[in-house]
Amino acid sequence: MNSAALQQQYPPIIANAGLLLLEGLISSDYFAALQQECMHSHAVAVEQQTNKQTSAGYREGSPARWLLTAEGGPVQTSLYHDPVLLQHLSAYCGRPVAPTGQTGSYSYYDAPGHFLGLHRDITGCDTALITCLYRDKWATESGSLRVYYKKFGSKLDEVDQQSSNCWDIDMQTGQSILLLGGWIPHEVLPSAASHKRYISVLCFAFASGADA
Repeated sequence: MNSAALQQQYPPIIANAGLLLLEGLISSDYFAALQQECMHSHAVAVEQQTNKQTSAGYREGSPARWLLTAEGGPVQTSLYHDPVLLQHLSAYCGRPVAPTGQTGSYSYYDAPGHFLGLHRDITGCDTALITCLYRDKWATESGSLRVYYKKFGSKLDEVDQQSSNCWDIDMQTGQSILLLGGWIPHEVLPSAASHKRYISVLCFAFASGADA
């Protein structure tokens, strides 16, 4: 089946193997406010570091990691529950989506070696919206989001992390990724010395009775 036929038969995110790279999803004014809130929250971000990687089984939402995180503020919370955004995401997914909680979070990859290990998102987080709010323009291509799009049905310990069956996405400021994170294995590769990337992370669940 060719790509045009896939686009007609399946929702956009399914036709594109569980991932969409989106430009301009968030308005410029909203983005500026979200970026400012993210920068302000960096001062109270908490270090998350563990070498424990539990990869047996299909789903694991607590992988090995080293990064900084902060809870989202009122700007991100407003975006998270915005009816227009939910309408757009539902159209991309081909089914209604709803926030999994009251707020999302910010993640900061700004030290050499910061990473997030191989995982699927926790139960209930069917799809995730990841928006790059800041990326050092001089940074080398590192800290990419690696998505194992051909391993939809594989257990995590069956995923060959040296495999070529993956996409490495080097997000730029202003870009958003919509990912079926509850089904597609993914990780964030270690940051190089010059790398800084700050992101907004929002998780959504499919409406009750909607299967992936």
